[in-house]
Amino acid sequence: MGRGLGAPGFSISIVIPTWNGLALLKENLPSVQKAAQEYEVRSGSTTEILVVDDGSSDETTTLLPLEFPRVNLIKRPINGGFAAACNSGFKECRGDLVALLNNDVQVARDYFIRQAEHFVDPQ
Repeated sequence: MGRGLGAPGFSISIVIPTWNGLALLKENLPSVQKAAQEYEVRSGSTTEILVVDDGSSDETTTLLPLEFPRVNLIKRPINGGFAAACNSGFKECRGDLVALLNNDVQVARDYFIRQAEHFVDPQ
């Protein structure tokens, strides 16, 4: 992959669907951001994090942009379910690769590096 990994880098779009998950995002999103930043530094490529709010009634749409300004928030007006939220996120992705994570997931700092390695070989 990029400069730090010895092969061309891939940009990565990280999609995280959520519904009333502000507390989970506050707890877990920092690890995703750190792993995305580590990937950018080591690969020389870019990442984007897209949180898809699926019609939450908590304060996700109000507080998430304030606490995580680098996260792209996609707002769905009504809850359409997990698959609909995922598809809304996928439509907005600009990366070469897409990583789908639940809002209750913490990742290791090298998570995206290890995942992207599987795509270096076109086979």
